[in-house]
Amino acid sequence: MTRRFFVARAAASASIAAPADVMAPTDAIPDAELISLGHDLNEAWKAERVAVDEAVEGAVLRCCDIVKRIERQPATTLAGLTIKVLALSWCHDGDPLAWASLCASTTDRRLVASILTDIMAAGGTA
Repeated sequence: MTRRFFVARAAASASIAAPADVMAPTDAIPDAELISLGHDLNEAWKAERVAVDEAVEGAVLRCCDIVKRIERQPATTLAGLTIKVLALSWCHDGDPLAWASLCASTTDRRLVASILTDIMAAGGTA
């Protein structure tokens, strides 16, 4: 188990969603909130990668908070789904093969891994 797993699990057990966190965005751009959260996650993830000592826990908690917000936000476009897959990738330390190894035992699970890989490759450009 990684340090991220333990820190994220502790943070998840202590968090409560604020009403503003679960409200739908009012922007005219589909999945604008998810896209914004994706940018936030990318920046926080960069900070996590370079954090040292005591700063690591705070950086992981910041990413965990963003990922939880991504999880609660519905996706309506390929760009939004790509952000959700990015969040999943963070959960697996950025290892693109991690979900494939978790899903490799049956055809339906291999298809899930294939879909996730395809979404990331498409990058929300449709």
